[in-house]
Amino acid sequence: MKKTLKKTAVIFLAVMMTFLSAVPAYAGSDEFSDHLYDEWKETVESDYLTMHSSVYDWRELGLTKPEVTFGDISIDSFRETVSYAEEALEKLHEFDIEELDETEWHDYMAFEAYLENSIDMYSYPEFQFMFRPFTGYLINVIDYFADFMFYEKQDVEDYLTLIEELPSYIDQMKKFTEAQAKEGYFLDDLGYTDAMSELNEMIEKGENCPLVVNFENNIDGFDGISDAEKAEYKERNRTLISESIIPAIRDVRAFLSELKGSRSVQSGALIEYEPGEGTADGLEYYKALVKYSASSSDSLENIFDYLTKAITESYDYLDWLFENDTEFTSPGKIAGMESIEDVFSYLRANMQGFPEGPDVDYTPSYLPPGSNDFAMAYYIPAPVDNIRQNIIRVNKQNTNDLNTLYYVLAHEGFPGHLYQFTWYQASEGYKPLRHELTFMGYEEGWANYVERTMLLRSGLDKTSAEYLYLSEILSFMIYAASDIAVNGLGYDQEELSEYIENVGFDPAYAEELYELSVEMPGSYIPYGYGAARFLEFRERAEQALGDDFDEEEFHEVLLTYGPRPFELVEEDLEAYVESKGERLPDDFTFFGSELPEKTIFEAYPLLKYLAGLIVVIIAAVIVIIINKKRRKMDAEITDSVD
Repeated sequence: MKKTLKKTAVIFLAVMMTFLSAVPAYAGSDEFSDHLYDEWKETVESDYLTMHSSVYDWRELGLTKPEVTFGDISIDSFRETVSYAEEALEKLHEFDIEELDETEWHDYMAFEAYLENSIDMYSYPEFQFMFRPFTGYLINVIDYFADFMFYEKQDVEDYLTLIEELPSYIDQMKKFTEAQAKEGYFLDDLGYTDAMSELNEMIEKGENCPLVVNFENNIDGFDGISDAEKAEYKERNRTLISESIIPAIRDVRAFLSELKGSRSVQSGALIEYEPGEGTADGLEYYKALVKYSASSSDSLENIFDYLTKAITESYDYLDWLFENDTEFTSPGKIAGMESIEDVFSYLRANMQGFPEGPDVDYTPSYLPPGSNDFAMAYYIPAPVDNIRQNIIRVNKQNTNDLNTLYYVLAHEGFPGHLYQFTWYQASEGYKPLRHELTFMGYEEGWANYVERTMLLRSGLDKTSAEYLYLSEILSFMIYAASDIAVNGLGYDQEELSEYIENVGFDPAYAEELYELSVEMPGSYIPYGYGAARFLEFRERAEQALGDDFDEEEFHEVLLTYGPRPFELVEEDLEAYVESKGERLPDDFTFFGSELPEKTIFEAYPLLKYLAGLIVVIIAAVIVIIINKKRRKMDAEITDSVD
């Protein structure tokens, strides 16, 4: 996963509050670039959290540092966010898109899609749950502190200022949640249980919680202060955590306990929240959530059918591999690498087929125990003004074998998030506003797609590499399909069980998948759907170009213009294939290029049936003709005898 503050709900709200700028609308290409720059400048200068996570040296860039605060969170603030985004969209639409060059056209389209997604998503504050486990507002704020960068001594003071403000910010979350609960919007049962478990864990750890452990690790690694100052800062932080934060977490636990049972629908699936007077439309919100998560404006039904195709055809390919490798019993083990550094060195040395990226630094490290147990690893993007600074955190307990560590680091590093992000950031015409826009389906889809490429280069045999890859991707695909089935199409647990059995999964997992879909709507769609789209693009390009397929050119088409809706990626790929004198086919089979060429009868079984039927008919006709001739001959012989 790519960890960016703009992807968390709390920071997303703060960022979106600043998209309206006082810059007048322009009518030319240069003016458009200036407009986007001013939008970005207004954004980072209006929100401290965004500036600190996006900018390395605000003074060097001539920026004004904003007040160190979380800001406001309320129903009204969501409405203001929507209003600001609508006005920003109006300003964008005042530009003549025909006057923009190719790069600016993509910037326009990406910004437009992002604003539209924001308007749709944040028109439904009823479904923005502050205390949702794993992905909610509170856990995102706490995760924010885990990787807070110290560039200068003042950053430490800013960090502690935010820690001091956190209890009052939590109080705002509680008021927001109370207003939701009064209207019948509350966590599902599993979400409530997991949220309470998260809170209990933080309380039980006390001064050993991540807010203490991570802070002290970061302070120890910071060279800008003396040892005495480090000790003083550690003590201040410990006091704040034990005397303010832990009590605030206890209050949240008691608060949620009192609200248990407030939900007005049965399971909590979003489709159950039907529209009415004063009631938010859960299905419309879910459509917006899927559009944001998938980086696609396709319908729920089409995305569901697409995922079903991807699942069944991926299973078919895996079955074919097993049929042709009868000795395979379990995947082999990657050899020759022992550490994170070893894996990174190997990955970087095997980047054939990917266009050369910029010279960057990276800092891989293991997370302290108990930090973000949900994640296997994550990448923290480089600041907009320091492309060399890249950080990757790895959860050791979730990557305890080399096979897993290898494809996780391919996902987060090379040629995954780190490579994709820095390659685009170093490209000509890159605009800093794009640093603040996220398209999760594209970002996670790319990182999942390249895992396969690098597993096939790991030294493992092909069946092992494909098995490791498909085991993960098929899981993401079935999670994503189940999510849509439950939250968007209204499947109950029995219907979901029948569906997952039909696509090849054990129906015994239906209850778990149902509960996960309700608890974390939209969470796995970027991974399952996103990966499928990139696999599709690869398959269709190879089918169109045949021996002329160039892997590096293909990847450059995908990377150029950065994260964007898949509709734009497909248009770019179509244009590339047409420039080669070919056409991108509409029909394809996932992993079809890996399968042996089929005869016309294998490709189209109906033809085989029809051909057999024709043979039977012809044979019958021949028999009839022969019998007629025999009867005629017998009659002639009889006449001659007479």
